[in-house]
Amino acid sequence: MPPTQMQVLELAAYHPDQIDAIRELKIATRPIPEPGPGQILVKMRGAPVNPSDLLFLRGTYNIVKELPCVPGFEGYGTIVKKGPGFSPWLKVGARVACGGQSQRDGTWAEYYLADATGCLPLSPKVPEEQAPFMLVNPLTALAMLDLAREKKATAIVQSAAASQLGQMLVPAARLQGFELINIVRRPEQVEILRKLGAKHILDSSLPDFKAQLQSLAHQLNATVALDAISGDFTSILVEAMPDRSEIILYGTLGGNYMNHIYSRALSFHMKTLSGFNLKNWSENKSMLKKVSLFRKAQKLFADGTVSTEIRDTVDFQGAVQAIENYARNMTGGKVVIKM
Repeated sequence: MPPTQMQVLELAAYHPDQIDAIRELKIATRPIPEPGPGQILVKMRGAPVNPSDLLFLRGTYNIVKELPCVPGFEGYGTIVKKGPGFSPWLKVGARVACGGQSQRDGTWAEYYLADATGCLPLSPKVPEEQAPFMLVNPLTALAMLDLAREKKATAIVQSAAASQLGQMLVPAARLQGFELINIVRRPEQVEILRKLGAKHILDSSLPDFKAQLQSLAHQLNATVALDAISGDFTSILVEAMPDRSEIILYGTLGGNYMNHIYSRALSFHMKTLSGFNLKNWSENKSMLKKVSLFRKAQKLFADGTVSTEIRDTVDFQGAVQAIENYARNMTGGKVVIKM
């Protein structure tokens, strides 16, 4: 008889304090769901912990679910059952990257009920240890580079460059011909970027950082900034960038509010602020476009151009402690929950 129950990592309550929110995670047992029309049941093999997951645990992400619920926005596994519907690119037994931000339970479970449109076949050339990370960061990085190209940028500024997504952008931008100005927060992070071949690295902890950023941004005519920090840091980018630049916010590591934006830079120097969220981007793109970017992402992982650093691989029993450690220092690599 096939199994009817599965183990999950369940969130009992949202909590504004990040560590307390993580401690609300408990191991629970749930029925294995049945796929309906347009749905796929995936036997999960691994799921990562991303910054967006930490925001979700706190109840401050753009998705809020009825509790208790299972978190997790991405992962990978094997298709075990398909619901009715036309999805010829997905076959039972295929290894897939899967995820999404629906109101259903997430990927931190032994089985995940995915929309067919949220499942993409994994190339056999993608290393097994890199398979959990194939959706959120790679598609975010490549989608934002596409956006920069649409805006006719030739040089880009990125904050939080030592993050896993930031490190991914270094080779990806180089391959696409962009000059990339990388901003980090500590001297040791400079060395991380140097080892990746980054050409322009600025340490925001140095006293002359603002002057360095303004000089380099104007010298390279960097007209797009990808900002994962937000908060008051965004005002530094607004003032430093050349005229007619656009600052694209995609994270809130520095806080949810911007209190000191120099408004004259927006009105007199034609600078703009916009936002990026992978869910919203994905909903406005065709399946063909998403598959095209996914293939590019897989190629980058398959040939070793990019990879995600892994700090810890844990089962459900070790997950809470590992996620706490990740929340305290996200530079040191990702946590993977294995099922």
